[in-house]
Parts: sequence; C-alpha cells; structure tokens
Amino acid sequence: GEKKAHDGKYPEKKKMLHISYYEKRRDAKDKEMKKRLIDRAKAETKAKTTNEVDKYAKDRVHCWVLVKAGRRDVEEDVFVEASTGVVYPIKDAPYVGVEMVWNDSNTWINMQGTRSLSTTTFDLSDSKKWENVIVQRDVAAEFAQEAGEAKE
Repeated sequence: GEKKAHDGKYPEKKKMLHISYYEKRRDAKDKEMKKRLIDRAKAETKAKTTNEVDKYAKDRVHCWVLVKAGRRDVEEDVFVEASTGVVYPIKDAPYVGVEMVWNDSNTWINMQGTRSLSTTTFDLSDSKKWENVIVQRDVAAEFAQEAGEAKE
C-alpha cells in the first residue's frame, strides 16, 4: 500500500511557535510610545517654526493648562498646550490673553485688562489683579468672633 509520512507508532506532532503575549503587548506599547514622542516632537517643531497669521486668533476661545512654579521641580510658570503637549514658558506662549484660571477649589477672574501675557502677573493671591469667584470663609475666625460676642 501507500507509505505514510512516518513509519512510527505515533504521528509526528506539528511544532508550534511559542509566542509571549506579554512581549507582544510590551512591543506594541513601546511602538505606540515612540510614535507619540515623534508626533509630539513634530508638533513642537511645527509650533516653533509656523509663522502663519490666524485672522480669527482673537475671536477664538481656547483652553490650556497653567502649571504654577514651586511644585514638582517647576522653576517658572508655564503653559502646556492640551492638544499637543507642547510646553511654553509664559513669555513665549502663542496665546493672546488669559480671561480666567481655575483649579479644584476656586476660579479667578483676570482683572488686569487686555495686556499681553508677558506683562500679566499670575500671582493669584493679588486680589487687585485676580478676583476669586468662590469666597472661602475663615470659619474658625468667624466662630471665634461669634464666641467673643456671646461673652459680652
């Protein structure tokens, strides 16, 4: 009769290629991270070299992140463009002005008028330049004052 591919008692098993799914995911993440870094570098380069005039620049409302100096080894106040991740020192930022700033506990309105960013002061504790919207009461001082009035 016909000859079989193997003459042994047991059929030869097909050899499987062993794949580490951990390494596969890690390599995919590394590739994605490299792509993001390249895209960020391209965006940063474009932002620094683009001199196009935007006729709607002053009519557009846009948000970005203000990172205050002092924490996490940040030496000066900077803006981070949320759409690209590009970091700008305040004096080099391409923005026209700042109307308000907010965080998790308050909102401050810029009372400095329409000045350029290079002359805008970002000392939020200066109530003549930044007006806070949420007035935070000193409950302990009020309680002490009320307690003093009650004794009289």
